[in-house]
Amino acid sequence: MDSPFNFTVTATNYVNTSSLALSIALGASSITQVAPTSDSTTVDLSSAYTKQLNVTGNNGAVNFTATGGSTTDLSIGFSGIVKTSGYLAAGTYNLNGTDVDGNGDKGTWSFALTVTRARSPDDPTSASVT
Repeated sequence: MDSPFNFTVTATNYVNTSSLALSIALGASSITQVAPTSDSTTVDLSSAYTKQLNVTGNNGAVNFTATGGSTTDLSIGFSGIVKTSGYLAAGTYNLNGTDVDGNGDKGTWSFALTVTRARSPDDPTSASVT
């Protein structure tokens, strides 16, 4: 059924009958992204990276679609799991898109992944000046 919903209420007593036409219009809910909106990993761990995105305001399952960003390096499944396409160089990778539930409620999402180089055993852990 599509909105608006039109109906008539009729009240009758022993003296009179009265009717009133009413209409109710319903709009779609807005889906809102909640944490995480960003994360970080190292180059060494980047090939196996995955992260589940979360939303609120949806009615049932949500389908996620990427519409922009680093789509050759990151992808998102229909269920909202972001994953990498393989090892990534150090840097920041962004992905954004839309989400929709079974009722047609819609929203947008964005995600940023920062990739850093792994620490080397030779990296100093502290420094002092004398």
